[in-house]
Amino acid sequence: MRWSFQNYIMFKSSRKKLIAIGCSYTHHNLRSFRSPNLDFDFPRWPQHLADMLDMECVNLGNSGQGNEYMLAKVLDVIDEKNIGLVVIMWSEWPRLDFETGEGYLGWNTFHPHRANSLGKFPINIEAKQNISKYLNFKAKSMKSLRTFFLAQELLKNVQYLMIQGTEEFAEDVSFGKLADGSFKTFKAGPADHEIGIKEFISHPLFKKIDENKFIGWPIFKRIGGYNIDSLLDKLDPSGKIYRMSMEDTHPNKKGHQYIGEMLFNEYKNIYL
Repeated sequence: MRWSFQNYIMFKSSRKKLIAIGCSYTHHNLRSFRSPNLDFDFPRWPQHLADMLDMECVNLGNSGQGNEYMLAKVLDVIDEKNIGLVVIMWSEWPRLDFETGEGYLGWNTFHPHRANSLGKFPINIEAKQNISKYLNFKAKSMKSLRTFFLAQELLKNVQYLMIQGTEEFAEDVSFGKLADGSFKTFKAGPADHEIGIKEFISHPLFKKIDENKFIGWPIFKRIGGYNIDSLLDKLDPSGKIYRMSMEDTHPNKKGHQYIGEMLFNEYKNIYL
């Protein structure tokens, strides 16, 4: 195995470890592209949860990454000793991940549904549209459900929790900027979402997900589920208490404290 900062974290202590896997809702990132003047230097939910559990925090969150990255991280750490708890906070379903060996944890990402993809993959509007045609609502739902089930199978011998972090489907898909400065967009409506939801809940794997350990299952608000975004929206409709700003809707300091406490209570209900 290639020696890395991740390996150093995993082997430096004999304490039980909380392994947190996710995207920017998990990653201890100190800057915001949307609001660069805001103070991002505060503990994220993995540190809060680790402190409450008296475990060592191993934060493998990586800003911008998708669910393929998260499944890969589960595979990377599953044989590690002294795992106390694994928490996966899943990300947007259209994201595509690539292991490049560069940057934080050696991964990069591509967001075909965003005008300004975070990845290092220059691609024109037409190509993004073609990718999105094949990575449609059915495809995104099926890929995500299979990923959830595979992670569950990998983690069956350790204590774990899962939760969807961001909204699973983007409401507004922006492929890129046109010559006149406007953006070519596609607004996903209820009918588009219903296609994905129908395929999701009718697939045989849907009933095999352990809903006790997948917080907010079945994820979609329309059928009684929730994710971190919808949970914070319900608690804080104004976005002023638990979010960084109106421009940057990532959880703020209070938001991460709340998420850590919520996960701790769920952990107690399941495992204690």
